[in-house]
Amino acid sequence: MHIAFLVGFLQMLLGRGRLSSLLALGLIWTFVLVTGANPSAVRAGVMQTLLLIAPLVKRENDPITSLSAALSLILLYNPDAAASVGLQLSFASMAGILCFSQRLMEMTEKHFPYVQRNGLSRMAASAALNSLAVMPFTIPLMALHFGSIPLLSPLSNLLCMWAVSLCFASGWLVCGVGLLSLRIGQWLGWLLAWPARWILLTARLIGSLSFSALYLQHRLILFWLLGSYALFLGFRFLKGGAFRRLALPGLLSVLTLVILMNAVRLDYAGDRGRICVLDVGQGQCISVFAGEQTLMIDCGGLGTLDDAGETAGAYLLSCGRDQVDALILTHLDTDHCNGVETLMAMRPVQTLILPADADSDNGMRETILAAAKRHNTQIVELDEDSELKLGGICARLFAPLPGTLGNDHGIAALVSLGDYDMLVTGDMGQKTEQALLERHPIREAELYIVGHHGSQYASSAVLLETIGADTAIVSCGYNSYGHPEEETLERIASYGYTVYRTDENGRIEIRIGNDYGTKEQRR
Repeated sequence: MHIAFLVGFLQMLLGRGRLSSLLALGLIWTFVLVTGANPSAVRAGVMQTLLLIAPLVKRENDPITSLSAALSLILLYNPDAAASVGLQLSFASMAGILCFSQRLMEMTEKHFPYVQRNGLSRMAASAALNSLAVMPFTIPLMALHFGSIPLLSPLSNLLCMWAVSLCFASGWLVCGVGLLSLRIGQWLGWLLAWPARWILLTARLIGSLSFSALYLQHRLILFWLLGSYALFLGFRFLKGGAFRRLALPGLLSVLTLVILMNAVRLDYAGDRGRICVLDVGQGQCISVFAGEQTLMIDCGGLGTLDDAGETAGAYLLSCGRDQVDALILTHLDTDHCNGVETLMAMRPVQTLILPADADSDNGMRETILAAAKRHNTQIVELDEDSELKLGGICARLFAPLPGTLGNDHGIAALVSLGDYDMLVTGDMGQKTEQALLERHPIREAELYIVGHHGSQYASSAVLLETIGADTAIVSCGYNSYGHPEEETLERIASYGYTVYRTDENGRIEIRIGNDYGTKEQRR
């Protein structure tokens, strides 16, 4: 797109001819080198070069041949570039435009003749249809690499493409004028900033919609995606016009998606509750659902390419969760809170609870509090024991014990979903665990989130015996500390716990059914 703008702007000034073509070639490859010669820029440079050279040597330009030539040159120079997500998406997008864009435009003009007669309508239709054309080949790649599919990209392109074109092309003019007169250049720059603000505003508004992207965290969504492709392939062989072969499977796909998303939402809201320990690498992020209420404990992780906040936000969106009613941070170590800012950007967080006077040598405290104020999140700095009730969720929060520092200066939580209890101790050490038990009459629990990611300095025998849980979950990933320690795992297993690990089992979800009995019935 940028290279097309460059060439179009130059030809608008100099006209279409040998001189403008030769100057454009130099400009193209200067741009490619300046931007780092990434695969997508090289692909565009090769294709535009062949397009400009073809009339000079009295040949016709064939887009498919140009695309194949660009791919061949890149892979001959660097075969490993085939693994580049940027290269895959760039070539898949271009292949989609070449295969489907013209057909979609012809179909649109046939059924809506006004589009062909009106230049503005044709330009808008072109932007939207090009966005649709790239989707058949790019959707599988985005699902594979990012675990999500943008649903409203045609709308965002329709609203923003004119502004992108204007900013890019006019930016060159503003820079040129600024060299001659700084004051006039500044005034033009201020004027040109408004289309840029429009782009950012549109991105924020569309990105804030729950259905702007489809996250594939739920297995049913993956089945829907495969089924949609099967629908389009099946209708391809039916008799009828192109409109029927495209519109009918498209409408059926949208209808089934709406039904499916509502079914998922009702499924999560219909039972007694669910607890999910997300796979965020070496860190911790726990979500608790009961009806429409959502509680989260910690949101951070290390040793993984994915941001813990994005992982949590994607999971919430896939479950139909509109907001987080409360987010509890046990303490402010990076691996427990470095995803909070991203999570708040993806989903509204009503209340943030963190330890009073928490250590913040890593700067996370200031970052998190600033993000909370930006998103109008209520901040509670816990300095005394408290009880939090969110519909069917009841959480007893134990404030940091006096005189504790570092990992020990944190919040412990006993979360109850009816008769099902979960104990979370953060990164507390064994001495602090014992002091916690002496200070608070903690009852038996069914689930224990293993302290400090399975460190040998947590999960004391006294704690394990006191809570007598059925299940223990270790939230851990790649690390240099040796977590979880074999000694700790053996100690937990010796008390009859069934142990699960996010580094081996991935995301771990526990569903508490409506028929879950009382403690007396279960013991």
